[in-house]
Amino acid sequence: MWSKELKTKFPTFNARSETAAEKASFKASVKNRRCIIPVTGFYEWTGPKTSRTSHAIFGPDPIIPMAGLYSWWHEPDAGDDEGWHLTATILTRASSGVMEPLHDRMPVFMSDELLGDWLDPETSGDQLLMDAVSEASLPISEQLREYAVKPLRGDGPELILPA
Repeated sequence: MWSKELKTKFPTFNARSETAAEKASFKASVKNRRCIIPVTGFYEWTGPKTSRTSHAIFGPDPIIPMAGLYSWWHEPDAGDDEGWHLTATILTRASSGVMEPLHDRMPVFMSDELLGDWLDPETSGDQLLMDAVSEASLPISEQLREYAVKPLRGDGPELILPA
């Protein structure tokens, strides 16, 4: 295990596709613990922290498959059958398309042609695979649609109503 505790000083919910294969926190997962994180959409925020604008982002299909990495983390003081946590991170790349004005990074979207290799644990992942998946996500990112939404409050369909 690269970390002695589940909560780390630096958040690891995103991993840069350009460097994940060399980082201690992601290297083993790049090699053989790759996953898909299916989402129907996601949010990005712009503006100063005191008055941020929320943006809803959706893909060309009802489900957007994001390239991810996972690992199992075991609490050092827990028994063999206890204290296990499944953790995951989303791969990111430089933004393009509608994401460019919103943020300098965006998720790596999984293309159909690389899905089999990505999910195959027998395929040893490396930086070449990371680069291929990242590059293949560009056509999907060019089809994203975005609109500003009302401030995010509650939990329901109102979260995607236009502002």
